[in-house]
Amino acid sequence: MKTRRAFETGVALASLGLGALVALGAMRRRSLGPAAGHLVRDRLEESGVSSLVTAVLLNFRAYDTMLEVVVLVVAFWGAWSLRPMHTRVPERETDPILLRTVGGMLPVLWLLGIYLLWAGTSRPGGEFASGAVLGATGVLTLLIGERVPGTGRRVVRKVLVVAGVVVFMIAGVVGALGAIEGHELWSYPAEEAGRWIVAIEVAGAATIAFVLIGLFAGGRERLHGAASVRSEEG
Repeated sequence: MKTRRAFETGVALASLGLGALVALGAMRRRSLGPAAGHLVRDRLEESGVSSLVTAVLLNFRAYDTMLEVVVLVVAFWGAWSLRPMHTRVPERETDPILLRTVGGMLPVLWLLGIYLLWAGTSRPGGEFASGAVLGATGVLTLLIGERVPGTGRRVVRKVLVVAGVVVFMIAGVVGALGAIEGHELWSYPAEEAGRWIVAIEVAGAATIAFVLIGLFAGGRERLHGAASVRSEEG
C-alpha cells in the first residue's frame, strides 16, 4: 500500500511539474500564433489549395500525414487479426428511441461528412474531419442494427482499407518520376498539386472512416449489423 501511494504521489508531482513547465512556456511566448504561419502563407499558391491547414497536412508535411493513416491501418489489421472469442454474448433488442432518433439523423450525418471532405480544400475540414464524421455515422448505423453501405463485399473492404495509403504512394512515385523533368524530388508539381490533394483526401477519408467502423465492429461478423444477421438467421 505504501509503495502504491508513493508511486501515485510521484506521478502526481511529475504531472504538476510538467503542467507548470508548459504553463510557464506559454506565458513567456510573445504570440500564440503559429511560428511558421508566414512561411505557409508565402507559398500557399504553390500548394494547390487555399486552406492553410490542408496545405500543411497534405503538401508541406504530407509524409507525416501518410504515416498517420498507416498507423490507423496497422491498428485495424491488428484488431481484426485477433482470434475471435467463442463466448456467446446475449443480444438485446435495439432501443426504439435510439432507432428513431439516430435513424432520422443518418442521412444528414452522411451528407455532413461529404461536405467536410469537399470543404477541406478551402476551409476547415478535410480527410480526417470527414473520415471521423463518416466513421461515427457508420458506428451509429451499427448500433441501430443496420448494415453500413458498401461494406458487405470483401473486395470493397480491402480497397477501403488500403486506398488512403495507396493513393498517397502513387502521388509520391509520380512526384519522384517528375524529378527527371526538373521538378523537386518527392513533391507535387504545382500545377498538379490540387488534383492530387483532392484524390488523397477522398481516398484518405474513405480509409479513415472504414478503419474507425472496423475497429468498433472488431471483426467481419459484427460489421454486418444485428438486423441483417437476424434476417439471415430467419
